[in-house]
Amino acid sequence: MRLQDVINRFHDRSISRAVASSSNLHTCPTPGCNMCYEIEDGDYNLRHCPKCKRGSCLRCQVSPYHKGLTCQEYAAKLGSGKQDSQAPDKSLMRWMKRTGTKQCPQCKMGVSKEDIASQGTQRKECHKMMCRGCMTKFCFKCLAILTDTYNCGCSIERHGFFNPLTRKRNEHLKLKLQKKAGRRSRAGGA
Repeated sequence: MRLQDVINRFHDRSISRAVASSSNLHTCPTPGCNMCYEIEDGDYNLRHCPKCKRGSCLRCQVSPYHKGLTCQEYAAKLGSGKQDSQAPDKSLMRWMKRTGTKQCPQCKMGVSKEDIASQGTQRKECHKMMCRGCMTKFCFKCLAILTDTYNCGCSIERHGFFNPLTRKRNEHLKLKLQKKAGRRSRAGGA
């Protein structure tokens, strides 16, 4: 591998980590486009990407932007069957179905695991997910919303969440795990 290729890969990875760790940086949701944008004053309307020339919502990844509606209102409108010319591409919906991509149960943003080929399993990646759009914690398998005190059972309690913004692991059911660890240490000392 050439030195310039290594530098380019390092540069791309650095940019994607910076975007993932910032709450006001987003990349264009068009597949294959990696243009980066800074969100100011909560304006998620990407009017015209200079790279791919498409407009979209940077929060829920819908193209074109759902003018006059919040992401939740637009998702509810789609769910009620009142689709119009702003409905997402049918090809996108077919791709989501074919790859096993799911929608966040809260904001309906498309969510997939890094290894698309094995999304239905936990061989490489856990089912516990955190939506990049609304930060809802949910189960990728059954779409149950998970809380600090609730686990659906599709993944073991020890599994945590990968935060897509900070790129760090967050504990789940922290209090339960601490209590269990305390009981084990007391039982071992007796």
